[in-house]
Amino acid sequence: MKKLFLIFVICALSLYGIMICYADISYTFNIMEDLPLTARLEPAENLKYINQYNLSLQAIIAEQGMNLNTLNSIFYMGSYGGSFDGGSLKRCLEWQQGYKESSPLFKSELYKGYYKVRTEKVLQRYQTSEAFDYTAFIKAGRQEYDSYIKAALKDQSSIDEATVLLQGKLLDGIIELEPLKRKALLEEALGLRLPENSGKSLDYLYQMFENRVRIQLFDQMVETNKEKLDKLNHKVGIVITAEKSGELLLQGADAVVQVLSVLQGEEGYRGLTLLHELYGKPDYKLIFREKEGSSYEIELEKALDAIAIDESGFVSLDLDGLFVEKQQISDHTVATNLSAPKVDENQLKQAALQYSSKSKAAQEIIKELNRYSIYLELKNKKISNLYTRGFEAGQKAWKKNLDNKLNTFGIGGMADFMAYIKQFELLDRNPDKQSAERVLIAKFRNSDIQFRTTEEGSLWITNMLYKIRAIK
Repeated sequence: MKKLFLIFVICALSLYGIMICYADISYTFNIMEDLPLTARLEPAENLKYINQYNLSLQAIIAEQGMNLNTLNSIFYMGSYGGSFDGGSLKRCLEWQQGYKESSPLFKSELYKGYYKVRTEKVLQRYQTSEAFDYTAFIKAGRQEYDSYIKAALKDQSSIDEATVLLQGKLLDGIIELEPLKRKALLEEALGLRLPENSGKSLDYLYQMFENRVRIQLFDQMVETNKEKLDKLNHKVGIVITAEKSGELLLQGADAVVQVLSVLQGEEGYRGLTLLHELYGKPDYKLIFREKEGSSYEIELEKALDAIAIDESGFVSLDLDGLFVEKQQISDHTVATNLSAPKVDENQLKQAALQYSSKSKAAQEIIKELNRYSIYLELKNKKISNLYTRGFEAGQKAWKKNLDNKLNTFGIGGMADFMAYIKQFELLDRNPDKQSAERVLIAKFRNSDIQFRTTEEGSLWITNMLYKIRAIK
């Protein structure tokens, strides 16, 4: 019976190794290769960051796969015949998600539902096998999207709501453009709501959704691997050796733990502990005390870098090369975490300058848009009164007056006004915004968009700009 069990374990590990290798090889692709609209319409800085983040994700997933393969082999078989880098394991465990998409489009229930449809089964399979067929996943994308979107957008109201969210995302890049190009982007975005462009709008939505699904899926794969590595860290032991005799302590700010020694009273030091005792403790250090009384302080990060596989196939740490007075912590450049793009100081200065010079003009435009919004609300309720009749009678003059006010923002007119609004929304999305940014955003909300949130205000204005385009 024991022989049968051993055969089963060996076969399982062999299959596991094949799957890991398969998974590693597949992470060498450009996620935007088949998404040209996304690549064209994503803001330049964000596009650059997404591409960097994608490459970093692929690197960390491949690195995690190698560590999972190693630790699983050691846990099930007791030893491993390959190489192992303790610093690599540290990077894999400490990876932090750096990319946070804060656009209202990707916070919507519509996107969340699509993400679940696309990834639920894939993640379940990955949880058990680490196998992921990228080609098959991409191939199924459009079919799954068409099926999902048909069920999710059941009426014109839901279609319009989704389109406004899409338009809001596409217009994120408007502040990067010159006035004439801003106008072209605004026309393209607003035009997606026209009935004749319904198919085009669904294409845009698919490509925007699919790009974020892939990034988010890889993020989740990384987190899944981290959980597995952490569990193995609590099961896999490490042999710690030194030619000197003494005791080894793991010391933190308020705790000291002695590493179990199995060579007490003999020449040299040989200790045993579990990997998790050494990982995830940035403020800890190792203290080795010789029998004669000399003590050596070892930086824990330096010790982690020295962890390897010994000649017997065990995870081991040789302390002899670490007994120095001062050590330099190694500099890792592979699979490092990325931080989301920071707000440019010039961007903040520009927004403050724009606010001081154009806030009053923006308030006048918002006032007129509110008037038109009230009129539309009454008409939708089929209410006819002095307000609606008076507005209809002077609609042409009202529209001409509004156009004149929009043109005060520059030769781009409506597009320049939209860029003015967008810059404050994008400032507000930054999770690390400082007090100066918060104050400016608060002033903008209170005065210009009348206490709406920047997201609500931007989407509402996008919707209203589409509606006034239809006025002749």
